[in-house]
Amino acid sequence: KKMFNSMKDLSEQKLRFGGLIFAIIGFIIIAYIKKFQ
Repeated sequence: KKMFNSMKDLSEQKLRFGGLIFAIIGFIIIAYIKKFQ
């Protein structure tokens, strides 16, 4: 059970990290588009 919990925590951290990267990429794309308008 403890192993499963640590696996779940790891996947949650990965999701949060992925969301952060996604937000950064989205921000860069928006800034890029605005720059060339």
